Amino acid sequence: MNSREWFCLALRVMGVWQLSSVVPYLAMLVASLASGGNTPFEFFIVLLWVVVYTGLGLFLLLFAPAIAARFYPGSAAESRPTAQDLPDRMLELGLRLLGAYLLVLAVHTLLTYVANAIAVAAYSNVSWRQQLAASGPRELISTAVYVTLGLVVLAGPKRIIAGLDRLRYNAERDAYTPPPIAGAAADEDQA
Repeated sequence: MNSREWFCLALRVMGVWQLSSVVPYLAMLVASLASGGNTPFEFFIVLLWVVVYTGLGLFLLLFAPAIAARFYPGSAAESRPTAQDLPDRMLELGLRLLGAYLLVLAVHTLLTYVANAIAVAAYSNVSWRQQLAASGPRELISTAVYVTLGLVVLAGPKRIIAGLDRLRYNAERDAYTPPPIAGAAADEDQA
């Protein structure tokens, strides 16, 4: 398999993972409908989680080939990796997958922010819009950091790999031989 196919497979696995994370929310939604005891806000929050996670999962599952083609445009006829370039290609694939996961985390953080504001507004006299404004920028900053890191990692894995290569041990560049210790040579001669 080439890099495009691996990335497409990884995106589809993430899509299935998102769809499987909907199951507890679907169970809560069915229980809410069956009992009829929950408020409309609680029902709306659970429905929001179901819709967003289902949409995100279906997007990753159905559009994985198009996303993979966007990040690996010339690798449809790519040959099998050689032993020398395999670590770099796997690292690039892993970094791109990490970028996609960071974007999924951004969606999760933003959805948690909105759902918490709606839940608090349901039990107070404050509207959910006022609650969003008053709850502070922590989740928004987290979302912005996840989106920024995700886009940076998705857009520039080759630069990140080049930076990581500078940190790797290079025997010619990083070789270290300790200076001789005066008493150590005499101890070795006696032994």
